[in-house]
Amino acid sequence: MQLIAASSRVLVSSCHNCTLYLGTTSPPMLIGDCRFLRLAPFNAHYERQMAHVRAVGLRLDLPNRWDAPLVLAGKERKNSSSGSSNPDSPNPGGSGKGAASMCSLLPPEDFLPFVVPFQGGSGVLAGGSAPAHSTAWRHLAPAIARTSAAAAASGSTQVAAGGALYLFPLPTEYERVLLRKLSMTGELRHRFRQVGLSKEKERELNDTIQSHFKEWLSSSNMLRQIYDLSNLEKDEVNISMSGGLTPPPKERTTLHLA
Repeated sequence: MQLIAASSRVLVSSCHNCTLYLGTTSPPMLIGDCRFLRLAPFNAHYERQMAHVRAVGLRLDLPNRWDAPLVLAGKERKNSSSGSSNPDSPNPGGSGKGAASMCSLLPPEDFLPFVVPFQGGSGVLAGGSAPAHSTAWRHLAPAIARTSAAAAASGSTQVAAGGALYLFPLPTEYERVLLRKLSMTGELRHRFRQVGLSKEKERELNDTIQSHFKEWLSSSNMLRQIYDLSNLEKDEVNISMSGGLTPPPKERTTLHLA
């Protein structure tokens, strides 16, 4: 499972084989039987994101602590649940072998942006229709470059949220790798335009790209995510047709956000 979340606190309970893209101002807390977790910096952007941030009071002037997980057990877990613990103070296992045995950091080479093409209503907390370019990768590279330039000019790693592509600035290595990927995509498009392919050759090239893309979807398990999204859409339609009644929740591992 992949989960993308921005929150003031993240509590992960007995999750297996998950990749968590987090924007959190306190260290993620791991409890229970967590295994094979991969932590990554927050990677999502959508039209009305800042409206949601203001509504929940998420502070963007603090650093993103996504890469500093703490393992809680026994007394530490009770204190955290009651809100009396200090998330910045280390605890046994929280900064050493305990956390290392449960999770690892996503390699920068595996990091990719996630764009949410909302088609909601016009309300301040509705999705709102996304601009036409929001799903095109070629528009992300200039935005990231502008954010980096603003950070360099201000001498700070924190950029005003209104001008940043993501809620929290990306770590330098993740930003560098992402920019390289986006630049490669733009370079390939430029080369194809320069070649001047005939309509027939363009169709052959497009069919080849589509074929390799489908193979990648299958081998990377991304096809399953597309099916899951399709099923979620069907569930929402069924719920709306049934008068808003939701089925009882299934038992599953949990990730709590506060």
